[in-house]
Amino acid sequence: MGKLKSFFQELKKRNIYKVGAIYAITAFIVVQIAQLLVPAMVLPEWFYRVVVAIAILGFPLALVIAWAFEITPEGVQRTSEGEEQKQISERNFWFGTGIITIIILSGWWYLTMESTTSSKSETSQNISDRSIAVLPLKSVSGRDDPLPLAEGLHDDLLTRLANVGELKVISRTSVEKFKGTKLTLPAIADSLGVKWILEGGVQKGGNKVQINAQLIDPSNDTHIWAETYQRDLNAADIFAIQGAIAREIAGALQAKLSAGEQDRIAGAPTSNINAYKLYVKGRNLYNQGTTRDEAIQSTYYFGKALQQDSTFALAWAGLADLLGSGLNKASVPDSLYIPNVTQKQAAQRALDLAPNLAEAHSAMGTYYSDFYNKNAPAALHHYRKAIALKPSYAEAHQKIGGLLLAIGKPTKSLKHLQLSEELDPTHLRGQVAVYDALMVNKQYKKALKIARRYRRQYPDIGGHLAAVVRNLVHLDRHQEADSLTRQGI
Repeated sequence: MGKLKSFFQELKKRNIYKVGAIYAITAFIVVQIAQLLVPAMVLPEWFYRVVVAIAILGFPLALVIAWAFEITPEGVQRTSEGEEQKQISERNFWFGTGIITIIILSGWWYLTMESTTSSKSETSQNISDRSIAVLPLKSVSGRDDPLPLAEGLHDDLLTRLANVGELKVISRTSVEKFKGTKLTLPAIADSLGVKWILEGGVQKGGNKVQINAQLIDPSNDTHIWAETYQRDLNAADIFAIQGAIAREIAGALQAKLSAGEQDRIAGAPTSNINAYKLYVKGRNLYNQGTTRDEAIQSTYYFGKALQQDSTFALAWAGLADLLGSGLNKASVPDSLYIPNVTQKQAAQRALDLAPNLAEAHSAMGTYYSDFYNKNAPAALHHYRKAIALKPSYAEAHQKIGGLLLAIGKPTKSLKHLQLSEELDPTHLRGQVAVYDALMVNKQYKKALKIARRYRRQYPDIGGHLAAVVRNLVHLDRHQEADSLTRQGI
């Protein structure tokens, strides 16, 4: 008790209380300024954490300096004291240093462990043990470049795996961004939020085709499955290989297949491999197209695919989606073939040919959710059917999420939109949809994180600045909102 009393008397004598109070006030102001700078200057979140860490760690240093030195008319000097008092001071110094160190380290340990635990918990929730990204198949070029075949087989393999309910399969629009990348597999897996990477290649020679595939654990760069197939260059053999790969991958990840899933991953979408190549080109243009000319060009590929195989259900579904985007027969040049059908007729044709085709149900759902054909119950029925048939169908989750939000069911909407973003994490449109749903659900803090991410990725788009400001206002952080508004002006 005597030591403790002597210690506190020494603190008062050396103005430790005063120094500690001044430091605490100054550190608080600096931290508040840093919190304002992060959104105002679009600084990374770690900047704020670094400032807080420096403020915490600097506190004991300031106290140590205050203990050892005092301010006199002659300037800053070491504290003068007698020999006996010096011994007492040293004991008090080490006693106090020990207490402060224990407090600081305990607080730092708690914050670090809490952050690590939270991060690990979030990661374990978001990254499924059966989540997989299928990278674009590499094409080994020869005299006859097989690139269109590689693109088609990549799309087909993704579709087959997406039909397996126990797998989480990243959509093609996101994995396509890593074609030819120099990023490591761990970096790709982290970016897409998956545990497994499937990569492979296609080599064509004469009337033969060779397909190889490897399932990789990017955390340790080990293969848990690898196989090479060589078959004749015809639809039956090629799609049989694709079905075999999908079954092997499901088995390697211990995913149980229902009877329906086995049928869907084993079937052949068309008996004409050229028709499938054309369909994939049309679908790619439709998915990434931003201009009317690109939309019209995609009709060429869908039309040519249907010319080669009029029973190709996927091509009919693609055509229905295209017609649903506002394109019609009159707007297509005569040089481009397009069947003289309506959006509904094309979707119905796809359903008649393949009643269990997810893309066909999604196309029909889009028809019923259209402003002029508004029939929410029918649209929801087809979207839900599409998702039941193809659980990793990002587009269908996004569509049903948008419809649920429009008819006043924001909670259910958010669930589908967030899943769509997980399945297609690099798709800007999906991220914007999640932001809108979070705002309607009044989850402003989560929406703010997305808005800030938008602004870092797309600083030239003013709408993202407005989104950040809107969130800050909802969170009653008006000073930050005003600062950002002035910056935008």
